Amino acid sequence: MTRICKLLILLTLLGFASACSVSVRPVDDEATPTATAGTSGRVGSVRSTPVASVTVTPQPSGDTPVATEVSETPTPTTAGEVPTLPPPPTARPMPTMPPNPAPSPSPTPTARPEPTAPPPVTPTPAGPPVCAELPVRGFGLVWHDQPAVARQIGCPVEREVGVAARVQPYMHGLMVWLDIPHWAPGVDSVPWVITLAGNHAARHRVPDVGQDWNPEAAAPTGAFAWVWENVYTDRERLGEATAAYWATDAALQRFERGTMLWLREPGSGVPTIYVIEADLAVSAYGVFQSFVDRSFS
Repeated sequence: MTRICKLLILLTLLGFASACSVSVRPVDDEATPTATAGTSGRVGSVRSTPVASVTVTPQPSGDTPVATEVSETPTPTTAGEVPTLPPPPTARPMPTMPPNPAPSPSPTPTARPEPTAPPPVTPTPAGPPVCAELPVRGFGLVWHDQPAVARQIGCPVEREVGVAARVQPYMHGLMVWLDIPHWAPGVDSVPWVITLAGNHAARHRVPDVGQDWNPEAAAPTGAFAWVWENVYTDRERLGEATAAYWATDAALQRFERGTMLWLREPGSGVPTIYVIEADLAVSAYGVFQSFVDRSFS
């Protein structure tokens, strides 16, 4: 009995669902054509817009029917209507370039202070060289008092030798004749004539014979005449003679790089030492300096 009741109820529900199914169909209504005014005489037609159809699908018992699909057809455009064009694209503005940044001011270089040079160191003059044998008397005083001179001429190579001499003054210097003795060590016995003019000394070996000395004549005589007539350079450096020669004594000493000559000045008789920066026994020229002999003061 129960099964039958359930079957009847089910059939009843199915029949109710079939009765509730509704189908909505579009209705085609044609509008009556209306004459459109125009030169062509053509008649335009307007179609009605279809109505959206809604289909209701039956749901199981106890649920409310829900529309499952809505189909919508867009409204057609009326014939002869000009479509509206989309507006032209707006021109994009040109990008604005950023302004050039102002150059940053360059830093002003700071002048570096110049390094201060240290004060020059004045060298302490060294003394005379150390020698096995030292000069004596006036030569020794000059050699010790003038360290630069001593270093220039070096140590003695021979002892001091006393000689006979004749001296004649000229406009720019002196001529000195030395009668070298035969026994003088390290010095030849040929007579020497030494010219002293300006700061330059020259040695000349002259012939030992045929010299005519005249102590009264102011012009060069004897060995001085030979130099005057044969050595043009010394003649130009000395100039004319200013007095006759006079006889005196002298002294001579050789050094490693020099010669010391002692004699009295003509007229004044002051003893003077000439330091010649050349060994006149082997060299004919050299620069000289003169010093007063302090051993006679």
